[in-house]
Amino acid sequence: MARVLGVVLLAAWPWIPGGPAAGVGLSAGDIVAIEASGLFGSQPGPLVHVDPESGARTTLADGAFSDVAVSRDRGIFALGSDAIVEVDASTGATRTIRSVTGLASPTGIAVGDDGSLFVAEQVPAGPGASAGLTRIDPASGEATPLAPLGSFGRVRDLEFSPRGDVVVLADRPGGDVGEERVFLVDALSGASVLTSLGVQSGGALGVSADGGLIGAAAFGFQGTGSPGLDVDSGGLFPLPVPLFVNDAGPCSPGPGCVSQQLRADLAFDDQGRLLSSGSGIEDPTPGLGPRLFRIDVASGAAETVTDGPFAEIQVVRGPSAAVPEPAAALLFGLAFAAVAERCRRL
Repeated sequence: MARVLGVVLLAAWPWIPGGPAAGVGLSAGDIVAIEASGLFGSQPGPLVHVDPESGARTTLADGAFSDVAVSRDRGIFALGSDAIVEVDASTGATRTIRSVTGLASPTGIAVGDDGSLFVAEQVPAGPGASAGLTRIDPASGEATPLAPLGSFGRVRDLEFSPRGDVVVLADRPGGDVGEERVFLVDALSGASVLTSLGVQSGGALGVSADGGLIGAAAFGFQGTGSPGLDVDSGGLFPLPVPLFVNDAGPCSPGPGCVSQQLRADLAFDDQGRLLSSGSGIEDPTPGLGPRLFRIDVASGAAETVTDGPFAEIQVVRGPSAAVPEPAAALLFGLAFAAVAERCRRL
């Protein structure tokens, strides 16, 4: 008994109790977000859970987090000011995966289907500035360089595509407005492809559940809006992401619609609907704050999920529909038969 207790305590040791967080059980479609704070929502904030139907908000972990990623098996990984951590949604406890020491100004995080973490690094802006992706083992914290991004030195956002690519939105330091571009980086080889998708003053990426659609959004009030890319055809089309909002939701600029929403992040749910968050407003009129919207991409119809502001949003995916390989299925069948035979003899 003492040995069992020791093993349990040893396994639990890396998890550090969080702040006053109320635990939740994550379900497909749930939203994990970072609350925005400071000027234009630019300051790191706490990690929260948002019910996609009621909009109810629950704090998962207090702290200063700048990016978050959710794995297929519903693990939550967050980039803090001094460490990369895993957050237990049921308790709010955090486990430090590794310190950010040794990483070059990490700006974003994504998680692959196999659990590998991908972190965007960048050197300070200036002549010769560059960015790159680093793969991190979530168990050991070991970091391995994956891919450089050349002269595109500021990574605005990154997401993992179920097609096996890390999708990266990056711009060239000191470049002209409009040079923010989207790369597809192979998660295994590090080979990268520059797509035709780009935005002015870019700040947000969203990838559909099957990886076939990528959306990008300009952060500010100017720019190219929110284009989408059909990955298979290479075609570009506009996404209906609202910029002007009031108490009733999206609206056209004019009397009664005086608030501009900073488009902070995008995400797609498993039904193909687009989620758009705002992190700040130009007009501080009470009651006209930023929103988290759910949008039907085909019709453009939008509904408010909850009030903002949010700097980052992630949607909890449903389990992947993996089909067993023939060899794996055969081994499973043989193992099952062996257990059944053993039970028959007892």
